[in-house]
Amino acid sequence: MMLYYNRKYGQAVQELSICMAFAPEEEAKVLEAFVEKLHLLRLESSWKSLGHTGQLTVP
Repeated sequence: MMLYYNRKYGQAVQELSICMAFAPEEEAKVLEAFVEKLHLLRLESSWKSLGHTGQLTVP
């Protein structure tokens, strides 16, 4: 969670993915939602670092 709060989304995704690999199936499903959100936050962060100001939309 500290990686999330420090906006180190790439590292947070990596750590949660490892946790998902070893977690029981029902816990892995819960973690999956967080990993998906972190992927989106990482995309948004990259988008903004390139100087884009508009919002990203998913078709």
